[in-house]
Amino acid sequence: MHTQYRTVPEQEQLMTRLDQEVAGQFVHRLDAWLAPLYVLLDAYLDRRLVRTFADVIVSIIQLRHREAGLLQTELGAMLLSPQHAPAASKRIQRLLSSTKWGAWLIDQFLWQQATKQLETLEHQGCLALVLHDGSELEKPESVKVEGLCPVRSSKGRRLSRPRPKAHCISPTKGAPILVPGIHWHGAVLIGLQSLPSVIKMHYWSSRGSHASTGRIEEERVVRHLAQQWGRRVIHVFDRGWAGGPWLQVMHRLGQRFVERWTGRYELVDEQGTKRKAWEIARGKRQSVQGTLWWAAFGREITLTIKWRLVRHAEVEGMPLYLVVASAKEWSSPWYLLTNEPVEEAEAAMRIVNIYCRRWQIEWSFRFEKSELGIEHMRVRGWERQLKFLGMVTLVYAFLLQLLMCEGTLVRLWALDRWDHQTGKRARQTRQPLYRLRRGLSRLWQAYRPQAQDRPAWLGADLATRTPNFCSESSG
Repeated sequence: MHTQYRTVPEQEQLMTRLDQEVAGQFVHRLDAWLAPLYVLLDAYLDRRLVRTFADVIVSIIQLRHREAGLLQTELGAMLLSPQHAPAASKRIQRLLSSTKWGAWLIDQFLWQQATKQLETLEHQGCLALVLHDGSELEKPESVKVEGLCPVRSSKGRRLSRPRPKAHCISPTKGAPILVPGIHWHGAVLIGLQSLPSVIKMHYWSSRGSHASTGRIEEERVVRHLAQQWGRRVIHVFDRGWAGGPWLQVMHRLGQRFVERWTGRYELVDEQGTKRKAWEIARGKRQSVQGTLWWAAFGREITLTIKWRLVRHAEVEGMPLYLVVASAKEWSSPWYLLTNEPVEEAEAAMRIVNIYCRRWQIEWSFRFEKSELGIEHMRVRGWERQLKFLGMVTLVYAFLLQLLMCEGTLVRLWALDRWDHQTGKRARQTRQPLYRLRRGLSRLWQAYRPQAQDRPAWLGADLATRTPNFCSESSG
């Protein structure tokens, strides 16, 4: 037989071996990244539960389904096999119900990773930012889940917005739609040009035995950051934090910040007169032109930037600067309040660029809700919820790690082979996080990581066992 007839099978075999090798490399990268957490968990848990923890992380990445991606029965089918799904589901329940560990172990691991990222940014001479924002986990169909409290439904607001051109009756604007859910505060570390790194995803409730308020929980997160990092970072807030009470908190903690102010809120100008922010920004004094890349239009837009020295009546001894940025494409200008010195146009433009990075945390919430399906989790106990939410956050943090410069060829191989796109926008995006998760999910579904692909320190008998033939009582 001529060799030309063996070309295609040989190429297929070669591609199969390469795919298996790439799948194993991703598994080793995940285990190497989570190694400090595995060692910490091994000090508190049985080694079988540590192996279950590692396998659940892989299964969450592998099972890509918005509504069923975090169901314990579906994860059990991926963890072992469909025939052994009840046994695997029981292993997951034992892991989450174990009282020997808590979500604080995951928080500690994420904090250590964020600290390393901060040191890297400082070594590179980059400005480090901490983005803060709040969201909600909506559970409209849940009744017995512990920690539920009324939250504003962004889905209800989006679905009930007026649609003049639609063939339906536009609802009238009324009171906010409230549904059962859990409050969510996120903190992300990022540079002006770097990828984000998760610091903490904090969940709290306003009812039940764990009842608290938003201001208390937000101040708790910022106080912890202030105690550990001091003034090494700049905190970035949205308009929800505008006001005298939060300025007093930041002044008391001695933190650097940039927050978006509201035009109708009052400030004290240089003459000592209390006026609204939009009144202080009137006139062309200290007005310069700048450009900013606006992704919504796919081009640069021209900005008019002003800055004024101001202060707040409720905060004594704290000089503030009001930076106002406006563009003809915007419906209203930005009023940015900061305690960073703004004496020239370059410093004012830097404040605008800092606030533009705040959208990264909005994308973090969107990815965990839409891609990871975090709102469809079905766990009742409060501590169990925190553990499972922490594991989902680990998946998101690991995918962010894969977007780093290391292993670029391997990442491009996975994207081209397992999530091939022909569109220009999909192929040239700078952060293909959704494509990376889809490609990795398909790769691991075709070449499921086996026991021999995992490191030996996850268990002495791991190399001699396969995940598909485990006892129902194990783990």
